[in-house]
Amino acid sequence: MWPVGGGYPGSFQRDRLSLEYHSVNVPEDLDPEALLASPLAPLVLWSSRRPTDFADRIAGRIGKLSSREQQLVLVDLCMLAEQGLAAQVVTALRSRGMGNVLEGTDIGREIAQKNLKRGREEGLQQGREQGLEQGLVRSMRLMLQNRFGDFAGLDELASKLVAGDHDANVAKVVSGAPLEELQQP
Repeated sequence: MWPVGGGYPGSFQRDRLSLEYHSVNVPEDLDPEALLASPLAPLVLWSSRRPTDFADRIAGRIGKLSSREQQLVLVDLCMLAEQGLAAQVVTALRSRGMGNVLEGTDIGREIAQKNLKRGREEGLQQGREQGLEQGLVRSMRLMLQNRFGDFAGLDELASKLVAGDHDANVAKVVSGAPLEELQQP
């Protein structure tokens, strides 16, 4: 069986053994509908005549299998196809709630690692942004406290001034703006 075509019939002979074989070129020889109805439904990914709903139908075929091992083999077979086609199958499997099958494959573990890495990076970025904002609020609070002493609403005013135009508000505090002006909305 030649998934991308180019196969040819022939014979193999060795040590009194003889084998005649016929080639099947998936893109030209196999009927896509017959493939989708068979246990080898992922082979339709190499067919030049695959239907537009191939990904959903492959996912459905994989979902009908009772053996997890067979499911994993077929998912891995799908991942050997062109990247865009394989991605469509992964999306179809996810939409059918078959993430547990994907998790057992190399591609599923790779996706999980990428998602974990992305989550960590986003968490670090959010942490940096929160840390920066907290540092700005603390410094604004110290400037206000140094200038006006402790007063009711000091923390809220510092947060409000940082959330607004921070640079302009720092300039106002440093240049001697009265507390009433800084407290205005």
